[in-house]
Amino acid sequence: MAYNIIQYRGRTSDEFLMHINYPLELIHPEADVTSVSVPGVNGDIVQDNLRYKNISQPIAFTIIRNDNSPSFQRIGRAITNWVAGNDYVPLISDLIPGYEWEAHVAAAPSMVVTNNHQATVTITFDCKPYLKRLGGQDWQPVPDTPTNLERWSAQPLWHIQGKGNMVLTLNGDDYKLNGIDDEVYIDSERSLVYKDLNDSRAGLAVFPNNGFPSLMPGDNTVKLTGEYSLFEYRPNWRCLA
Repeated sequence: MAYNIIQYRGRTSDEFLMHINYPLELIHPEADVTSVSVPGVNGDIVQDNLRYKNISQPIAFTIIRNDNSPSFQRIGRAITNWVAGNDYVPLISDLIPGYEWEAHVAAAPSMVVTNNHQATVTITFDCKPYLKRLGGQDWQPVPDTPTNLERWSAQPLWHIQGKGNMVLTLNGDDYKLNGIDDEVYIDSERSLVYKDLNDSRAGLAVFPNNGFPSLMPGDNTVKLTGEYSLFEYRPNWRCLA
């Protein structure tokens, strides 16, 4: 069965009369490594930069219009306005069931008109190297033993409402927060601690090795000590694209 549409920025491609062309090549991320050649040494020395690169994922679509449809020029303008924006947002398709890309469009879509009723549009998405599992961005209570079913660690967004000093203990490591005033967010993916994005609380955090609490593959143990009324998270389960 061929999958025909994508969902992006609150709309779907079929709203623009677009259906995915096949065959379609799915692009996978490559590790960011640096090879160093040393005189007198056979073989390069490979330095792992501990990250994966973004991927450039082109998707081609066919547009079929009838005589009552908008002109291709109007459709093209509407598509360009639809995908415009430099922020990463979810890109959802049955091409990757159960997951979503985090993507933005860096270059304008291209359109090739075949005749008065048919055209091809190509959109190239700049995607982060990890796919996010659907449902992993929903707020949910933090269980005592969250299980990460993925091969890769998850970097949650933690949210605590309460006051005073608290300790988040994850797999035996203590992440201390000294002097919370009403609420705090711990954004492990972006390495931030804040009350809101314009109100940093980094000075409250005393974290082991300056790291952030991440969920390892398999079973994890979590405990929050202190005076709080809410402890929730977005787990951000992920896998390589």
